[in-house]
Amino acid sequence: MWRSPSGLRNRRAEALRHVLAEALRHVLAEALRHVLAEALRHSLLITLRAFWLTLFATGAVAVLTFGWQGGEPWTAGAFVVFFASRVWRSVIKRPLVVGPADNPARRAHQFIAVTAAGYLGAGILAVVAAVVGEGQEWIYVAPFFLVMGALQLALLFDRSQP
Repeated sequence: MWRSPSGLRNRRAEALRHVLAEALRHVLAEALRHVLAEALRHSLLITLRAFWLTLFATGAVAVLTFGWQGGEPWTAGAFVVFFASRVWRSVIKRPLVVGPADNPARRAHQFIAVTAAGYLGAGILAVVAAVVGEGQEWIYVAPFFLVMGALQLALLFDRSQP
């Protein structure tokens, strides 16, 4: 091996170590930035979801309260049941924490079941609202809710799907 009296080999090794150290620092900084950005995004999503769920719960209580005071409790109940199913569907569709044993097919079945429950629940309350005289429009709306709920149940219990 050729050795330089001026220590050229040592300078090259030192320069290589310096380049590798800078590259490693850059990679670690990028990885840390990415991890922190994901943690912040996840934290922000949790905060926003908690805010919107709280806002929905407050709104549902207000709708039920004012509906009861206004003499239309069944109408208010139909609205709350329908939109509560929508909120529940969004939580099923985009869970905050997805575990290693997550089963997308099971979540899809839950999604369809909650959709059916929302339509059927709102439909039944709409029928009651129409019968007790809370509004003639429920006579026209209720069948559509019930049909949509029945279609969701047919989809849920269809045995031809895997």
